[in-house]
Amino acid sequence: MIREFWKKTSSDDVLRRLVHNLTYLFSANMIVAGLGMLTLVVMARSLGPTGLGILALIEAYARSVDRVLRFEPWQTLVRYGTNALEKGDDTEFRRLVKYSTLFDLGGAALAASVALIGLFFVANWFDLGDESQTMAMVFAATMYFALSSTPTAILRIFDKFRLLSKLAVVIATIRLLMAVTVWQLGGGLWGFVIILVIHQLLEQLLPLIFAWRELRIQGQSHVWHLPFQGLLKYNQGLLKFLLNVNINVIARTSTQRFDVLILGALLGPAAVGLYQLAKRIGVAAQRLGRPLQQAVYPDIARLWARGEVSRFRWIVLRVNLIMGSVALIAFVILAANMEFIVRLAFGDAFVPSVPIVIVQVLATTILLTGNTMNPALMSMGEDHRLVRITLVATAVFFIAFAPLVLTFGPIGASIGHVLFNTLWLAGCLWVFLARTHPRNHPVVTGTETRQPEHPE
Repeated sequence: MIREFWKKTSSDDVLRRLVHNLTYLFSANMIVAGLGMLTLVVMARSLGPTGLGILALIEAYARSVDRVLRFEPWQTLVRYGTNALEKGDDTEFRRLVKYSTLFDLGGAALAASVALIGLFFVANWFDLGDESQTMAMVFAATMYFALSSTPTAILRIFDKFRLLSKLAVVIATIRLLMAVTVWQLGGGLWGFVIILVIHQLLEQLLPLIFAWRELRIQGQSHVWHLPFQGLLKYNQGLLKFLLNVNINVIARTSTQRFDVLILGALLGPAAVGLYQLAKRIGVAAQRLGRPLQQAVYPDIARLWARGEVSRFRWIVLRVNLIMGSVALIAFVILAANMEFIVRLAFGDAFVPSVPIVIVQVLATTILLTGNTMNPALMSMGEDHRLVRITLVATAVFFIAFAPLVLTFGPIGASIGHVLFNTLWLAGCLWVFLARTHPRNHPVVTGTETRQPEHPE
């Protein structure tokens, strides 16, 4: 049975291309996750729980404001840009690139300005002194350069996953080397804030440089002279899709950004430091599944655009099954050895974070199991239902968050993530299975209509 499963899985050309792209992305993300964990070890040992908590609050504040106010157009560009290229409409593709780039510029300027002004009003909420407030302002200013959304979409559309992988590894390596240098020189909190700034600039500007180079190579570089006239006519539902996917992302990421801020306001920087360690470990595990979502989106979008619903369903379900199985095995192994890992890597000061880490990794395991649900529902045009599911799960998360934290301490924040991910995955699966059920998609062959046959 297992042999037959793998035989059918490996015979699909889309899955073979996914495996090819994932080879680069997954390998790179394993390296980046490892480098990120080493960087976290250096920061934790250098700063301790309180210092790590202050650094987490500085980063979480700026990124939270950025996430709420800056609409990322990359998913819109992937969906509509892929369709334009499939139809051979290069002019429409370039028009979409122009629109997406201007959205990046305007959103970055708005988010950075609000973040800087807002610090004068909210710094006291998190027990940030004058020096910490200055650090937060320095990092918030880097949001003006948050321009990587469109460039990343361009590189994904043209299958430049290997280049993206190399960039991620290079940036993570530079960050680790800087962290070790600051640690050895006793640079303190200011040194790690400067590292955050440099890391942010590299993440945002390097993809921009290489994406515009790729547009020239592909003969798609002349974008600025194109008018916006006809953009909405030839891309039906574009603004609605942009709004829906960004509301979905904002709602989802708000649980991953505002949790740190709320926890800091309720329990202070020391508790945030313990929780931040757990979150970083969870993010490292989540990073291993991110390449799958990045690689699968363009391919399944093409399948849905061609009307290959049965194949679309088959691929998404099998990818989820494989990812969920791997994530569950990894969770069991990590949970059994977590105290040893935390004590060895981060020191005795962070041992109280062990239960928090275990629950956070459980939340990540649930998330990884439904890793392809987000791009699948967007490809199907079910972005409106995706938004509703995410908003409901987000509302439950924030309603339960403060009671959970006040009852259980920092671990309550991680329990909130388990609750959110479970509700979100259940809702997405329900919509996906109902929408792609064979009875809803008869296949037309000539004059005969028949129900689709699954590859299995």
